[in-house]
Amino acid sequence: MDRIREILTSTINEEGIDYLQWEPYKMYQRLVANGIDSSYAGLVLITLLAGAVESTQRLDEEELSKFFQKECFLRKKAADQMTAMYKHLFSPDNLISWKNRENTGFEELCESTWEFEWEGSGRWERNGGHYDCSATVTVDVKVKDKDLALKALEKILLKNPFTDSDTLFELLQKKMEAALQEDFEEYIESDDYYPPVMEDYDAEYGLNKCCQKLGLKITYIGTKGSMSDYEYDDRW
Repeated sequence: MDRIREILTSTINEEGIDYLQWEPYKMYQRLVANGIDSSYAGLVLITLLAGAVESTQRLDEEELSKFFQKECFLRKKAADQMTAMYKHLFSPDNLISWKNRENTGFEELCESTWEFEWEGSGRWERNGGHYDCSATVTVDVKVKDKDLALKALEKILLKNPFTDSDTLFELLQKKMEAALQEDFEEYIESDDYYPPVMEDYDAEYGLNKCCQKLGLKITYIGTKGSMSDYEYDDRW
């Protein structure tokens, strides 16, 4: 049972307490993958399905053992073993520690300035030829509106309140990169008759609209655009 408790503890530290309630079968698979006999992993599975996480925090040891005996059809010895394991796992000290960790990644995200670099490429094609266009955008951002940032990250934080700040920013970065890609493509295709002037390309306007929705503020942005000479396509 000590090894099972270690794996459960490690999982909670990575995924949050709710993982055990929302993903009991995945927890079973994780236990088996870490060398736990399937019969013992099965005990964890059926007790989690029966509501072990909530019941352990609500019932005393005797009540919890009877709960497992009744709801999971366990013999008293097995029920007592599972009771001892869960009571150790969800000790008051552990619960306080996990509670204090909730959303610390989000708080770290809000306290820092973040930077990333995006590179885009595209092609303006007309009259049997094309210009190859590219741009490199370097961006520094920070959280300006915590409520909007929290709303943008709400789903992942509800699933796992222990998500670290790097992972949270990666999600915001993907949204910003999608906005940069859209803005870049619009700039290249903005005129059917004249090619874009990539030296004049400025990504700030398009990105700023995205950042406002995410509760972010751009503290620095540098854009470097370039394009090839006009090249005729081979088919012509």
